[in-house]
Amino acid sequence: MSTENLVTHNVDPLYRFILGRTPTAAERTAGVADLRRRRANDHLTSVLMASDEGYAREGVGATPLERDTAWVTWAYNRTLDRVPELPGRGEAR
Repeated sequence: MSTENLVTHNVDPLYRFILGRTPTAAERTAGVADLRRRRANDHLTSVLMASDEGYAREGVGATPLERDTAWVTWAYNRTLDRVPELPGRGEAR
């Protein structure tokens, strides 16, 4: 795939979707290299979501538990298009 294709259809959209911004030139170059090496979006996606910037952007709350809960809920929404289940919710029927 061309660099232009990877930037236009993978790297830039992932940055906008996950971090709400476009990547810097260095981030764009690193993202393209990662996609070429791995041939998939999963690693770049997880790196962006687990970054300090991703956590700071979405991990909001007054306590560490509230921040972690907010971040996990955001991660589920972004990757699975749903909210996480509460512990045990899916076990008892």
